[in-house]
Amino acid sequence: MTRRIITKKEPRNCLRTDRAHRQIKARKYLAVVDKSFCCWAYPFNLIERIDKLIHAGEILRDDDTCCVSRVLWNDKNAVVRKYDHKGLVYSLFRTPMGSRARRDWFNAHRLEKPDIAAPRPPAYIEERREILIWKSYFVNEYIEGQRICDLLGQSDVT
Repeated sequence: MTRRIITKKEPRNCLRTDRAHRQIKARKYLAVVDKSFCCWAYPFNLIERIDKLIHAGEILRDDDTCCVSRVLWNDKNAVVRKYDHKGLVYSLFRTPMGSRARRDWFNAHRLEKPDIAAPRPPAYIEERREILIWKSYFVNEYIEGQRICDLLGQSDVT
């Protein structure tokens, strides 16, 4: 018997507070965090300190579009991708579609449904100014392994 893959545009249940996740709407932030990754009592700690964590961690990529850093939070390794603000016009264009971090969050949850081995997404955070998305952050589990660019560079890989 084969499993049916869910192909809905957005699996909305991963945005709600449930037994695995907690949705946070506070001040200028909208976030969804995994309860096992972020302490139930202090999930706002992660949100307020995420920029400091990124700069204190191992920077994997830093350019005009995003900054990717390996961080340690609650004794767990994670990769944080920070999507920088590109200007007011971009925010006006991007806000109705949702942030890039939100899209990554949904795609990561889509991979869980058909049991595809992929890093779990512990959190995504959107920083807003009024109704506009200003910055967004996507947190992903860090898994030690071979880098894809190294794998594809081998001569025996077709």
